[in-house]
Amino acid sequence: MPQQDDRLIRSEDRVQPHQPPVKTSMGKASMTLASAMLVASGANYLLNLFLARWMSPDEFGDANLMVTLMLATSAVAVALQLLTARRISTSDDDMATAVRTANLRRAWAIGAAIGLASTATAPMLRSVTSSASAVPFVILGIGIPMYLAQAVERGVLQGRLRFSRLAVTFLVEATTRLAATLGAVALGFGVTGATAGLSLSFAASWLVARPTGRLSPSLSSFQAPPDASGAARRAATATSVLLLAQIIINNGDVVLAKVLFDAEEAGIYAVVALIGRGVFFLSWSIVMAAFPMAARDGGRAVVRQAVLTVAAVSATATAGVAVLMPYATDVIFGAEYTSASGEFGRYAIATSLFAVANVIATLELAAGRGKVAAVVLAGAFFQTAILIFADTPRAMIDTQIKVMAVVVVTALGVFLRSNPERDQTNCPDIGIEHRPTAEADHELNATR
Repeated sequence: MPQQDDRLIRSEDRVQPHQPPVKTSMGKASMTLASAMLVASGANYLLNLFLARWMSPDEFGDANLMVTLMLATSAVAVALQLLTARRISTSDDDMATAVRTANLRRAWAIGAAIGLASTATAPMLRSVTSSASAVPFVILGIGIPMYLAQAVERGVLQGRLRFSRLAVTFLVEATTRLAATLGAVALGFGVTGATAGLSLSFAASWLVARPTGRLSPSLSSFQAPPDASGAARRAATATSVLLLAQIIINNGDVVLAKVLFDAEEAGIYAVVALIGRGVFFLSWSIVMAAFPMAARDGGRAVVRQAVLTVAAVSATATAGVAVLMPYATDVIFGAEYTSASGEFGRYAIATSLFAVANVIATLELAAGRGKVAAVVLAGAFFQTAILIFADTPRAMIDTQIKVMAVVVVTALGVFLRSNPERDQTNCPDIGIEHRPTAEADHELNATR
């Protein structure tokens, strides 16, 4: 084990060796984070609305392409964040330092590879996507390394249960993106300015997420923890399985709609999906708050509370969408989308079911198991296969509701079978006693 550098992780961030386990209400712990993510989601939606009103359809298509490429990279970012949070939540100070350092190296290396690839192939990407310029691809490539680095720092905050500061990173990212992008577009920089605002928001949130204490000049002297263990490999594999399932379920239906339906129907379906994904995004804040708690508990209690919380939040959001969107569609999107007003609530139901399955799978990952993730991936492939036969947007939505209902029931059954009720404070897979951080204890007590 390398010698500890007191400047790398601040004293208040350190794991105290002999404190009792944290007992906390997940609802209170995640409220600040959920509120911040809701505000950030609202800011991003306002940004998309402004861009759609200010830009021509061709320009908005190019700007939306940059966001889509960023979302594709988010699979890597979420993997880095969750793996960091899991290891940090069950590590002492020396190990936490090594975990953070090792994952930052991975993030910068992967980010640099993606950035260089984006820059080198920018002319080709411009031609393939019929974009007006190759410059936005280069600018996005510059921002990707910082995007992945911020994911690791967020994982550290998540693993330490520092939800208030984690929430601040989302607010900083959203407000920076909103101000920088609108300012650049207003000055006439178009898609290039919008992409610059996107990359600038990554830089701002990364700076906020980093430890405020000064880093050691000998950062490279730290050695990575023994991540080659069987438990770490299983966790990484299961995380990748779940992330692949999320990408397929969240994006596969929209891609198929573009292939199967005419341009107008596909556009209407994309708007419906945009609202539905807001429900999933809201539930994700609860998952992130519960993740380190599940890593420490390892049993059913945290998962039960998280599932009930996600179900309640999703049901409330679905009801709101079903009631309000028939009246708000024309105001928000325009009269050409009036025919979609009856589909928003139905899509929100499908998204809510997926959110419940996702929370079960994600929190099982926190405990070092991945059977439910495999169930969700199987459901993703099955859903994609049968969506090919949908002949209308409503048929496509109804199919998703049925498939996701089956996935939820199956996921719950697999989880209950694989995770019998027990009272434990140790993770059986990695054999590390679960201990709270001093700052997490203070922050959680302050929310009560």
